[in-house]
Amino acid sequence: MARPGYQTPEAMLMVPPSYKFATLGSPRKQPGLDHSPIWGLCQGPTICNGVNKGDSTYQRAYREFLTRLRQARMDAGLLQSEASALLGKSRTFVSKCELGERRVDVIETQQFAKIYKKKFAYFRIL
Repeated sequence: MARPGYQTPEAMLMVPPSYKFATLGSPRKQPGLDHSPIWGLCQGPTICNGVNKGDSTYQRAYREFLTRLRQARMDAGLLQSEASALLGKSRTFVSKCELGERRVDVIETQQFAKIYKKKFAYFRIL
């Protein structure tokens, strides 16, 4: 019998029925990967599969963007460690961005363009 006021770890992870999740579209159900208020909506193996996985045009365009991102750094004569210092980020941040392991958003692209002394349009693909 549990102590009064004590919750088991399993009970703490249960989501009350009144808890509302913000979702984009209809969420995909995967066995054993329930939505959790602690881990968020994106837990599970699909988190690293990338955006628009099935869209080959998007994938080609993003690979081209990553090539331009790396080329811009090399044109500026900067090492990843030097670029990361200018951005105020870790070296792994720049590396992961260039390898596509981390998504690069518009604001970050503007910051890269500024330190690499490139116009924002340089990174435009389509």
